[in-house]
Amino acid sequence: MVVNHSGGELSVNGQVVTRFTPDPFQGTSKWRFGVQPSVHLNDWTGQNITISANAYYRSKFTQDVQPNSLFAGIDLPHPSPLGTTVSNPLMLPGFTTVDMRAEWRGFLGARADLALQVTNLLNKRAVIGTSGLTTVAGMTPATINEPRMIYLEASYSF
Repeated sequence: MVVNHSGGELSVNGQVVTRFTPDPFQGTSKWRFGVQPSVHLNDWTGQNITISANAYYRSKFTQDVQPNSLFAGIDLPHPSPLGTTVSNPLMLPGFTTVDMRAEWRGFLGARADLALQVTNLLNKRAVIGTSGLTTVAGMTPATINEPRMIYLEASYSF
């Protein structure tokens, strides 16, 4: 079995058995971007406070299909590593994550700085990659993005 991503063909023993929309950049999303707005609250608070965010989007993408994969070219519902059902386990769905950060420089007029940061604010679970192989149990191992994490940062200048 051979999967030609750029040609959009699945072949078995040299015969094309399925045609699909070509994917010239396997493992890469067609769309991937981030937006990073910041709001400076200096005028409103009289303090050096900044609130910023990072919204990151990645559209659906395919994973490397090994010739021995049981899922190569299959377009039937299968369970995903997230516990949902997908049409093709090697076509990973797109996702959006949001990070936030609040930073206070010169905390209350002191030489201290404080910051609070939350990554994956909405705790979105997404598959960010698979091995492309299938285990004996018929499952495709996957890598899941990091969960929500909270950081507190403090510094003091002498």
